[in-house]
Amino acid sequence: MSGSFKTFIFFVTMKKQKFWRFLSLLLMGLSLFTSSMCDPDPEDPKLEVSTHEITLDAEGETQSFTIDSNVSWTITGNKSWLSVSPTMGKKDATVVLTAQQNTNVGNRDCLLTIMSADGGVSQTVKVVQDGAEGELRVNGSTSASLSFGADGGEKQQINITANSDWTITSIPDWIRVSPVNGSKNSTITVTIDKENFSDEDREATLVIEGSGISANLNILQAAKLAKNCRVTLSNKTIMWDGFAADLAFENGAIGYREAFFTENDIKGMTDRDIYNLLMKQYEYDESTDYTFLPGWVDENTKIIYCVAAYGSENNEDGSHKYGPMNKMEITTKEETLYADMYLNLTYTSSRWTVNTSRVGQYGQRCDEYYIFCVEGDYYASYYKDMVSKYTYALFAHLVFKPQIAEDPNDGYKYGPQDINYSRNSDQIFFACWGKDRDSKEFSAELTILHEDLSPDDDENTFVPQYSRVQNDNSSWNKPRRIIPRSEVEKLRKNMKVYKVQL
Repeated sequence: MSGSFKTFIFFVTMKKQKFWRFLSLLLMGLSLFTSSMCDPDPEDPKLEVSTHEITLDAEGETQSFTIDSNVSWTITGNKSWLSVSPTMGKKDATVVLTAQQNTNVGNRDCLLTIMSADGGVSQTVKVVQDGAEGELRVNGSTSASLSFGADGGEKQQINITANSDWTITSIPDWIRVSPVNGSKNSTITVTIDKENFSDEDREATLVIEGSGISANLNILQAAKLAKNCRVTLSNKTIMWDGFAADLAFENGAIGYREAFFTENDIKGMTDRDIYNLLMKQYEYDESTDYTFLPGWVDENTKIIYCVAAYGSENNEDGSHKYGPMNKMEITTKEETLYADMYLNLTYTSSRWTVNTSRVGQYGQRCDEYYIFCVEGDYYASYYKDMVSKYTYALFAHLVFKPQIAEDPNDGYKYGPQDINYSRNSDQIFFACWGKDRDSKEFSAELTILHEDLSPDDDENTFVPQYSRVQNDNSSWNKPRRIIPRSEVEKLRKNMKVYKVQL
C-alpha cells in the first residue's frame, strides 16, 4: 500500500472519531436541555405522622401509626418496655408499637422522635401506658391475723405483696413493727415485748396503706389473768381499829387470796410486784361476801388491801389461774368519840343504867348515835364470839349497819342521856355508835360496855384466834376463821334494840 493511501485512511479514521465524540456531546447536551425543559422543580421534604399520642393498656397492648414521607427517616426515644418496628425507613411506612405489661401502679410514657435523614424535618409521638391496678395483700389476703401469747417477748413474720410503696399505721404502743414502710413485696416482723397482765385479750388492727388501697393486719395478745373472776369492794366501814367491806365476786370465782400491807411493806413496788406477793398469801377455797382487817391497828394507819380471785382456769403447772387484783388504800380513822362522850355502866339487882354524859360543853362531834344491848345468853355471842375475837369495824359492819339500815329510827338517840334497862341476867352487852356532826357519816368510834357477873366465868382465859400481834405485820395475813354471813345473820336476828325506859 502506497504511503498516500495510508495517510488518507488515517485522516478518515480521525475524522470519524471526532465526529462520534461530537455527536455524543451533542446528544448529551440535547438530553440535559430536554430534561430541564420537561421536569418540574424538585419536591420539598415531607414527613407527617397519623397521630401524635397513643395510649396503651397496662396488660401490654399493640397499636400502630403511619408515616407519610418523601424522605428517609429514623425513630429514636423508645424505652426498654416499648418495642418499635421499624425504627428507620424511606417514604411511607406503618410503625407497630408493642408494650410489655406494666406491673407498676403509676402510668409510664416515652416520646418518640421521627426525623429525616438530613435532620431537616421531624415529628413526635407520645406513647403512654396505663399503670396496673393497685395490689396490696397481707399473707395473700386483704386481711390477716396474728395471735400472741400473754407473756410477751414473742415475734412473728408476715408477708406483704404490693406493686407500690406502702406504709403501716395505727400501731399501738404495745406492738413493734419493722419495717413500718417499704416498696413492693416485703416481709415484716411483728414483736410483742410486754406481757398482757390483765384478764382481757387485747387487740389492734394495723392498717397497711398504699396507692389508694389498704389491707388490715389484726393482732391479738391473750390475757395473762383468768377471766370472769373480778372482785369488787363496796359499803366500806372504816374505824380506828381497822375496816370491813362487802365483797362481790363475778360468777366464775371459786376462791380467793387477800393481803393487807402498810406503805412501808410495798414501798417502791409496782402493782405487778404486789400481785406476786399476794399470790404467796393463804388461799381460801371459797368465796364470801365480806372481808375485814383481821387484827388491831393504830388510828390514822394507811392500809393497802389487795384481793384477787380464781375460777376454773388453771396454769400449766396445775395451780389456780387468778384474775386481776383489786387494790384499795384505806386509812383508819381518828378515835375522837371518847373525847366527846363519857359512857358509864351501873347496875342494881333490878336494872342496868348506861350514862352517856358529855365531857365539856362545846365542840362535841357526836350528837347523834345509835345504841343497842343484849343480856343473858347473847352476851357471849356478841362480845366473846365477835367483838373480842375480831374488830369493832367488823361488828359495826356486819351487825350494827344492817340493823340501822333496816330501821333507822330503832335505837336512834340525840344528845347525852341516861338509859335504863331491866336486869334479867348477870350478863349485859351494850354498844353505842355515833355519827360525825359535820359529815353525817358514821365515825370511827364504837363504844362497847359489857359486864359479866357470873362467878364461874373467867374472861382472862379467853384467847382470840389469829389476832394481830401489834408491830408484827406478818401476822395480818395468817389464815383466819371466816364467819359465814348466815352465822352473822343468826346473831343479828336475835339482837334486841332496847327502847329507853323513862
